[in-house]
Amino acid sequence: MASQHSRGGLSPTFSADYIAPTSDYVTRPYTTNLSTTQHTSVHSHMRSASLHMSSMNPNAGNAGYRRESRPTAEDNTQPRFELFLLGDGEKKVTEEADTRIPSSSIFTFNKEDHTLGNLLRSRLLQSPHVKFAGYKVPHPLVSKFELRVQTDGTLSPRAALMQCCKDLVNDLSILSREFTKEFELRKMVGDGAKADEKKDDKRAGK
Repeated sequence: MASQHSRGGLSPTFSADYIAPTSDYVTRPYTTNLSTTQHTSVHSHMRSASLHMSSMNPNAGNAGYRRESRPTAEDNTQPRFELFLLGDGEKKVTEEADTRIPSSSIFTFNKEDHTLGNLLRSRLLQSPHVKFAGYKVPHPLVSKFELRVQTDGTLSPRAALMQCCKDLVNDLSILSREFTKEFELRKMVGDGAKADEKKDDKRAGK
């Protein structure tokens, strides 16, 4: 009758099929110390199972599993230069006439985003000849937007957009000039105030 050994509150009966037999399982004689035999058998079984699973997994190495790195958010984003540089043969603006609505066209701006789209939309709506102006970004990761313009027929959508661009350039020039003027004035006032403070400090020191 096989001997019994109590460990951790368990009293398993040791035999050759104590652990599920495998091809590389080596049975131990009953004369061998039972605790050593169980430890060696379990280690051998786990080792063979690990090697078997490693051989079935193409991402695993000889020593066991090797975790494959998961893609990060940076891997899914396009290079930054593709956000503003046109590709080979790519046009900055294309026009497509909308046949469903009279005097209406859809302009596609490549390598641009909400900054220019909102400027054009708001400036077009100030024109008395523009009946509708709106834009949309088809995909947030693609730097492109579509601008739809409808006029009353007095001007074509292309002419209205060209006039809008000229008005925007003029407005930005005025903004730049006024900003520079105000900045220089404030700088002069600040320099004068600092000079007066230095004079007051010198007088107080005397």
